[in-house]
Amino acid sequence: MKIPTIETLFKITGVLEESNLGYWLDGGTLLGITRNGTLIPGDTDLDLGIYSIEWAQNQALFERALAEAGMTFNTTNSRKAGISYSPNGKLEWIDLWKFNYRQRKYGDGLGEYYHQAWGGTFTWPEQHLKTLDKIVLLDHVLYVPHDPEGYLTVLYGPDWHTPKKLCKPRDYANWKKNVY
Repeated sequence: MKIPTIETLFKITGVLEESNLGYWLDGGTLLGITRNGTLIPGDTDLDLGIYSIEWAQNQALFERALAEAGMTFNTTNSRKAGISYSPNGKLEWIDLWKFNYRQRKYGDGLGEYYHQAWGGTFTWPEQHLKTLDKIVLLDHVLYVPHDPEGYLTVLYGPDWHTPKKLCKPRDYANWKKNVY
């Protein structure tokens, strides 16, 4: 598998915009761009967040635009969609994490966005994803969560500025194991 490139990031975000899907840089992609101004060297995929409700409304349009861009729609489930792209015969992988909205359990009238992965749930306060911010990277406008540094603090903890290898779900500050 090839390490994803900035050009692939620009290509997939263009397809998302063409398909009327709101997106934002997420996970390691957001971390690298925010911390270093580029993708993290050695990261094996691109991470983007999308709203699950928009996905349900625009999936067919997205799949057509994806095919026209030479990208392959590989998987979908309730948690994410997987996209592969093979420029020059080298496979690159893109995760589109599907985020849902719900009222928090605390009865305070506030909501949260969440997605599920690795047998658990990641959650963020609604202010990070209710509206999105824009950044410019190499003359391309990209969307990021409102207050990207706060978003990264929720995901990785207050020391997100310090590079470290995350290997297990419990390494993330906002992941909680699902209890059935």
